Amino acid sequence: MGIAGNKGGVGVRFRFYETDICFVNSHFASGDGQKERRNEDYLTI
Repeated sequence: MGIAGNKGGVGVRFRFYETDICFVNSHFASGDGQKERRNEDYLTI
């Protein structure tokens, strides 16, 4: 393991009548003390 990344994100945007709607979901590193890793995941995505 550890060869391929397993973090990512997806976004979808659509218009419902006259309203634009956007959903964003992402998966970052978990656990205490992983702030820097989560920031790296964000920048990578």
